[in-house]
This record gives sequence, C-alpha cells and structure tokens, in this order.
Amino acid sequence: DLQSLQAARVYTAYKPVDRRVRPISGTFPQEALVRRSFPHDPLEGLPILSRNPPDFTPTKKISEERLKSININEGFLWPEE
Repeated sequence: DLQSLQAARVYTAYKPVDRRVRPISGTFPQEALVRRSFPHDPLEGLPILSRNPPDFTPTKKISEERLKSININEGFLWPEE
C-alpha cells in the first residue's frame, strides 16, 4: 500500500536527453507579435451609481438574518454619516 502512495506522487514521465526540445536563435517575425489593447474604454458601459443607495430588501439569495450574521462594514462609518 505504501508503494502505491509513492507511485501516485509521480506526475511526469522521464524524458531522455535526446528528446529534449532545444531553442534555436533566430529573428522573430513581426506578424507573429501579439498586440494587446483595449478596443474601447472599459468603463464606458457601466451604469452611474447613486450616492444614496436604496434600503436593503431581502431576496431569496440573502435574507435579513443572514445579512446581520455576516456583519458587513460594522463600525465602518462615523456616527454623523
């Protein structure tokens, strides 16, 4: 049983030296170069959020009891806020 546990830890096979992939020097073609760019402003389609969010309404995904048990942002705001 101990041998089966040790054999399970080997994740790769032995590769002989003659099968090793060796890099070669050369020029890299410019058409193969990956160019990453944003096609447009990623913040453009976001909706504008209100500074005064509505009061919490319970849903089937999160109830009032569950929200109270999580204790999100307890003591985060000042009393005047």
